[in-house]
Amino acid sequence: MAKSNFAVAISLPSGPFSTVLRLCPDGGASSVLGDPSHGVGIRDLVPPMALAAVAAGADGLLMEMHPNPDKAMSDGAQSMYPEQLEKLVAQLRQLAPVIGRKLS
Repeated sequence: MAKSNFAVAISLPSGPFSTVLRLCPDGGASSVLGDPSHGVGIRDLVPPMALAAVAAGADGLLMEMHPNPDKAMSDGAQSMYPEQLEKLVAQLRQLAPVIGRKLS
């Protein structure tokens, strides 16, 4: 079966990752989620790893964003700034049709 949609879920400072499963096409039962934030642990490497995960077929992404990562209670080094996230989402929107996918 061809994949068509993929989802992006962002962990906000006060929110859990449980949002991701509700965004995935089949409720997460057989979805592959990329986790570039934890995978690389360095905020500047999260966007290229996220793009690579989607290009490789990931159905969704787990990423962290914080308005002030240096003051985050945890995971600040891997949390993107809001501007980084906006730029990444724009890049994902450009990548999606190239690989026959749609950002949802």
